[in-house]
Amino acid sequence: LATTGFVVHLVDERRWCLGVAAYELGTGYVRQAPLARVARVPLARLVDRVRQSAHLFVLHGREVIYVI
Repeated sequence: LATTGFVVHLVDERRWCLGVAAYELGTGYVRQAPLARVARVPLARLVDRVRQSAHLFVLHGREVIYVI
């Protein structure tokens, strides 16, 4: 976890704390919530029209973030 930035070791305090990667992961929900609210109804209508499943993803760098 430390090498990926999820935790940071505070040697002087003999403790571990959350790192930047954990913060980014936690705030990801806040960033996607408005998009999910806006897209929910149109995506449901699309599913009803084409009778297939549908998902909303957002490209974030080289990764894909599942929203709905």
